[in-house]
Amino acid sequence: MKQRLIFTCAIPAMVFILFLSTGQPSPLYGNEYAHHPAVQSGTLAPDTPGIQVAPTRIVSQQAVNTQVEHSLTISNTGDTDLAWSIFEAGDTSQSLSSGGNWVDTFDTYPTGAGMHGVGGWKGWENNPSFTAFTNDVRARSAPNSLDIASNSDLVREFSGISSGYWTFTAWQYVPSSMTGSSYFIMLNTYNDNGPKNWSVQVQFDGSANVIRNDGWGGGTATLITDRWVELRLEIDLDQDTQAFYYDDQIFYTAPWSDGVSGNGAVNIAAVDMYAGGASSVYYDDMSLLQSQVCDTPTPIDWVMTDPASGVIPPNAATTVTVTFDTTDLLIGTHRGVLCVQSNDPGSPFIPVPLTTRVVRGEPDHELFLPVLVKN
Repeated sequence: MKQRLIFTCAIPAMVFILFLSTGQPSPLYGNEYAHHPAVQSGTLAPDTPGIQVAPTRIVSQQAVNTQVEHSLTISNTGDTDLAWSIFEAGDTSQSLSSGGNWVDTFDTYPTGAGMHGVGGWKGWENNPSFTAFTNDVRARSAPNSLDIASNSDLVREFSGISSGYWTFTAWQYVPSSMTGSSYFIMLNTYNDNGPKNWSVQVQFDGSANVIRNDGWGGGTATLITDRWVELRLEIDLDQDTQAFYYDDQIFYTAPWSDGVSGNGAVNIAAVDMYAGGASSVYYDDMSLLQSQVCDTPTPIDWVMTDPASGVIPPNAATTVTVTFDTTDLLIGTHRGVLCVQSNDPGSPFIPVPLTTRVVRGEPDHELFLPVLVKN
């Protein structure tokens, strides 16, 4: 078990930290980094619009040659008119090592599959005994989610991310029967047998029914159970800041490189879900997207939106119909992004990841598909 011993001296602005590492990550408690200047969270200026978009991603499974409609709600929480428009931004399935974006819905793996060595996942320090398993008991997008329980300590590394504005999203389901404490962790430095540095460590305590920020600034909130809840981390590497949202509400703001361990790197290295002996906590529909994904519009031939633009008065909302059309699409998973552009100065672009898993459909249906003969 990893132990972290933290010593602070009485001299202002001087902190000495000693880490003794012998195994798995263990929780870090307290507010050892309160000597840092506070990071101010943004507030809505007067006479400005404010945009909210729900859901934050759209996931579908459908047969080839079908159309499925989804609803996207755009709301104006500000006090002046919100002008908005939607455009498409191509595919997001490329790997982060090539400078792209990452999405994992856990639906392309067999149910009950161990995730060590699969899809870029591995047990902590590459130890297969710390794996986790896909599970169809809970799933935000069918058929699977990721079950973090008991000895699970699952890591996914990223590379080449040291600048830009990034959004990490994960959907979490905590049963009300959960026991123990489970952890969501992100690291700015991760090496299996070398240095590690924590930027995020949020504890989900089923016994006390609270969540805790174990890092810079501390803070607690009420644990939400028995429904899917969005965890969203907005990371500005150019400013070295982070903002953690829980169920679309700001939970804390903090420096990124100094978020937990202190003296870290301005870099996104890994995500880690650590059960710590707790009972099951489920994760689904995870992604890491850079805001620049909306810099270059790229049409998606299987997506249609109606309407594609509009103006929303204060304290009102509009519903956009997003149609996935799988006509002539290949069997398999297809991804893209809808970019919601608006005159909200704080959120000029909001990316909404799209995923459709195209399946073959029932054989009886396939027998009656039209046959086209080209002369």
